[in-house]
Amino acid sequence: MFMSLRRIPIVSCRRTFAQHGVIVGLMLLCTVSPAGAQRRALEATGPTFGFALGFSRAVLRTSPTSTWTGVDVAFAWRAGYQVSDRVSLLLVGSGATYRHTGPGRARRRGFETLMPMVEYRVDDRLRLSAGGGLQLDAPVFFDVRPSQPDETRYSVGLGGALAASYAVVTGDAVDLDLHTRWNIGRVAVPHGTLRGNALSMLLGVRR
Repeated sequence: MFMSLRRIPIVSCRRTFAQHGVIVGLMLLCTVSPAGAQRRALEATGPTFGFALGFSRAVLRTSPTSTWTGVDVAFAWRAGYQVSDRVSLLLVGSGATYRHTGPGRARRRGFETLMPMVEYRVDDRLRLSAGGGLQLDAPVFFDVRPSQPDETRYSVGLGGALAASYAVVTGDAVDLDLHTRWNIGRVAVPHGTLRGNALSMLLGVRR
């Protein structure tokens, strides 16, 4: 078996989301100002980029009876070009970290994506996007030992994602962005197929 999977209590997951929701809410109350609330005019075309950090709840399985469910760190980045006042073409990377307890030491790995996405700009605050491309099972830089070959292994498959972002604070250069993302995919790993999905909540900046 590629990995030994375990469950963590759902109650602790809900508690973690609640705690971080309160923190994010307090941050926003402290950040919003009359000047910052002014909306930037829609730009016809131009480059766009962004980065966000947060948390994700992932459900991963290698067989119908071997399932891992948990909450851990997540990230997302985007870079692309706004081709009209409503549509942007993007290359997006994202990752949901999970606790791998398979062969070798217990460590974190990432259920990650790298895919083109199309984004629709509903208004100067709300954006919706969808896409599909590569799904990865990958090491994470903060918990990897390069001397161990299994820890540096990348496995590749296919996945898709839906996302929505809302600018809670707008500025002249960048916006403070709340971002939610749902990713589903499957990856061919050395001892089977890893299937899963991840729902992420992130806070970041976008241009």
